[in-house]
Amino acid sequence: MYQWIRSLFGQRQRQVSQALPAATLQAIALELKQSPFLQQNILNQRFASTLGFSVLFSDPSRVLLDFPYLEPFLENLDLTASNFFYLNALVLHKSSQVDRHIDHSIRGYGTDLPFPRQVSILYLQIPEDMQGGRLLLYNRRDQISQEIQPKNGLLLHLNGLQKHAIEAILESDQARISLVCEQYLLTAEQLKCLPEYSIKSTANFEAFLQKQIDQEMDRA
Repeated sequence: MYQWIRSLFGQRQRQVSQALPAATLQAIALELKQSPFLQQNILNQRFASTLGFSVLFSDPSRVLLDFPYLEPFLENLDLTASNFFYLNALVLHKSSQVDRHIDHSIRGYGTDLPFPRQVSILYLQIPEDMQGGRLLLYNRRDQISQEIQPKNGLLLHLNGLQKHAIEAILESDQARISLVCEQYLLTAEQLKCLPEYSIKSTANFEAFLQKQIDQEMDRA
């Protein structure tokens, strides 16, 4: 089911209530929980209480070589409208939260790089007993303009300039797991500042080495 919401920037936000089947959501969540790259989040201090890892890519087919289970998520994005992507796996537990921010994860490669044209969020695992953990959207005056209750399978497409936060999780017996993809439309000169493909994680070197070994075994 599609729902359109007028954003504070005059552009519409799109919500898809059941973007993927429950079995697919569970399979992706399991892969993420078992990933050696899922460690203390590589993102800034606002994400200090969360786990995660990031994948930067310009060619969507490249990311599927390492993370084939992400294909159902990518198929729900309009990949032709952008030419660079920053994908985050985001895991929160009890007491986790994310402070107010605008997604601009490529900023470290150049402060003049633009904000994403769109940010898409897919909720993979939302515990039934979770208290808190809502997505908070803010207006230009930094006032909360909308509170979104995450649900399994909910896919949100937000304006790339939308300021947002995740309120603290007060109670939860399981992890709150989502995928976030920042979608950019960059010039050829701006693309030169960025890697064509990169995995960002606080995991140790052995995790990256094991991924390379696994790839070699798959090709054998």
